[in-house]
Amino acid sequence: MTRTAISPRLAIKTFVNTDLWLVASHRNAKYRTMNSEQKFLRVAETGSTNQDLLDAARSGALSPAALLTDHQVSGRGRMGRAWHNDRPDGGGVRSMLGSIRQDWDPGHPSLPLMPLAVGLAVHAACERWVDDPGTIRLKWPNDVVVENPRFSGASDESWFLKLSGVLVETVPLSDSDRIAVVAGAGINLHPVASADPLVRSTSVSMSELCTRVPSNVELFECLLVEFDRWTRRLVEDAPGLVESYRVHCETVGHRVRIDSGTDTSFERAVGIADDGALVVESDDGSTSTITYGDVSITHPD
Repeated sequence: MTRTAISPRLAIKTFVNTDLWLVASHRNAKYRTMNSEQKFLRVAETGSTNQDLLDAARSGALSPAALLTDHQVSGRGRMGRAWHNDRPDGGGVRSMLGSIRQDWDPGHPSLPLMPLAVGLAVHAACERWVDDPGTIRLKWPNDVVVENPRFSGASDESWFLKLSGVLVETVPLSDSDRIAVVAGAGINLHPVASADPLVRSTSVSMSELCTRVPSNVELFECLLVEFDRWTRRLVEDAPGLVESYRVHCETVGHRVRIDSGTDTSFERAVGIADDGALVVESDDGSTSTITYGDVSITHPD
């Protein structure tokens, strides 16, 4: 049995009607050169980097292919959640907030695995900076998490803390049959300054994992390199990419809470299918695959 809510699978969200907006209209926008082939646009503040690139693609603009912001006021995650990146008055950059665009044939057989590729790219970018790379893991499909070192088993504690979230969305291109795939990532550089105590207690930041905390620019440059590497792998060796994902995925082996948006269930994650779906086992021993939903690792049995 397969449970899914949208298509394509693994929570790639498709936008058709969006307001037109040209990213280049940002005041004080700066181009920074990463290498001879790739550039990105950096802005001080925006609503959502994902929405900006989706709107630019929808309008027919070919650039920028990547957008970094110091602060966003309408950031979002999977299932309509807000990105908590509150910046106190006078505070500096607290998170790396950026999005990257690639144009794809919507029928490409590897496209449904894009969320896993992006998760691996974010994971690898963070690994370059943390003191102990083995501490960071992937929670299906693409959150980057760290085991809570202060976890005592109390019911109000989180076993794993979130370092990064990823959202992959698409929009059809008006001048071709291709689609723009936009992958956005938010990585906590410093502790989340949210008014919500639950958000603070379930998050972790690079400042707690690194001897030297990278700037948002440095981390985004690493992410661009890793995004290029893992999306190339996606095209050239999708089975190998899935196997790499299995190595880094913490979710498998744990009992998980699955929220599909319409119902909630508790099952055990037992594997990652070749198409990237999460394989879960019910208490009666039957198995099914999950391709969409919010999956949380529950407390140890």
